[in-house]
Amino acid sequence: MSRRCFTILVTILLAATQGVGTASGEAAAATRITLADAVARALGQYPGIGLARAKSDEAHAAIREAFAAWLPTLQIGATAMWYEKPMLVFPLHGLDPNSLLNPAQRPQFDRALVQGSLMLDYTLFDAGRDAKVRRARYQAAAADAGLNASQQAVALRVINAYLGVLAKRETLAAHDRRLESLESELSRTHKLRDVGRAADVEVLRVEAALSTAQADRVHLFTELDTAERDLARLIDMTYEQIQTDELAWVTPADTTVMARDSALAMAKRSSPNLTQASRQADAAQAGRTAARGTMWPVLRATSAYVDRGSSPGVYKAEWNAGLVLAYPLFTGGAVRSAIARADAAANGAQEQLRLAHLQLAEDIDRALGAVRESRARVRSLDDAVSRFTEVVRIEKLSLETGARTQTDYLRAEADLLSARAGLAEARRGEIAARAELARVTGQLSSHWIANSLENRE
Repeated sequence: MSRRCFTILVTILLAATQGVGTASGEAAAATRITLADAVARALGQYPGIGLARAKSDEAHAAIREAFAAWLPTLQIGATAMWYEKPMLVFPLHGLDPNSLLNPAQRPQFDRALVQGSLMLDYTLFDAGRDAKVRRARYQAAAADAGLNASQQAVALRVINAYLGVLAKRETLAAHDRRLESLESELSRTHKLRDVGRAADVEVLRVEAALSTAQADRVHLFTELDTAERDLARLIDMTYEQIQTDELAWVTPADTTVMARDSALAMAKRSSPNLTQASRQADAAQAGRTAARGTMWPVLRATSAYVDRGSSPGVYKAEWNAGLVLAYPLFTGGAVRSAIARADAAANGAQEQLRLAHLQLAEDIDRALGAVRESRARVRSLDDAVSRFTEVVRIEKLSLETGARTQTDYLRAEADLLSARAGLAEARRGEIAARAELARVTGQLSSHWIANSLENRE
């Protein structure tokens, strides 16, 4: 297949792809989506956040369950039993042999017995009861921190996806401008060749550059298509809406870089991951105390009001009250094993907390390094785009006047495209790095987005 045929085929495929996207997008009216809107949509419906919120609700319910051990229990019970042989209906609280001669005072027997009871029970002493409540509260605090961490992680994913779409759209637009320049150069070269002022090799050179650029555009369009679909899934919108809607570019409201000590101090106060690890360590320590509490006896006060009767309908009620002391003398090693398991869990949670501190410092260093690097790249590439734009203009004029070669012009066009694509990626990288730093320090929220980023018109 000749280069000309390949060029025509790629052009037709691109036009068809764009036509499908345009036709599907015409069904929905184009709107403007800001980064804050996209994050808010994701936080309102993303399943991972719903899962974290359910775990938080479960942990808070466990607090009420553990605290119930401090309150008395009141329950009602009823039984109806049928026996093969007659059973004693009422308990014998005493036996007078003389009463056996009186039928009215003889013990009552029946095969069908009915009993109703109202029982009140209260634990007076349980060495591990308070520790269990504290463990539940720490676990709830850890679950809340986990919910916060999930929200910030999802917000960061949306920011990266949103900025990725913007950067790829800008890169594709820059590539289209290069295609226009190459097509213009190809037309100019054809005209010069027709009048004998350009060689065939110059036409072939431009056609080769144009064919390569068109093939690259297919790749760039595919990357943009994938990025738009990823964003649509995250924020619960259709692919067609993402294609037709305008995404607002954002820029940092403040380009200063936070000092490392300040970032680390802020992270230690606010990082949800560190808070979660700390509360889990506290919960494990409380679990250790609760496990050791099983080595102590449990003292309970109990009382009941019991009404007994038989099938003829004769009932007699009485009450009882007392103290119950329970102490495990032998449990087959269960108590000792439970204490050992709780000790191991507490030690592991402490190591997890130490690991979280190390990971936090590493994340801070990486995020700060990424912010500084991307900020420097934005400044350098912004200057490079301005200079390459001027170089392309001069090379174009020089080519038309014969002072420069076609190769110089094509190289300048390629350099300009590379600088524009690099600038778009650097801008995306700077905001993504600042968002990652905000996540690590525990500040990434809708409030941070509103105060740290500005929509660019």
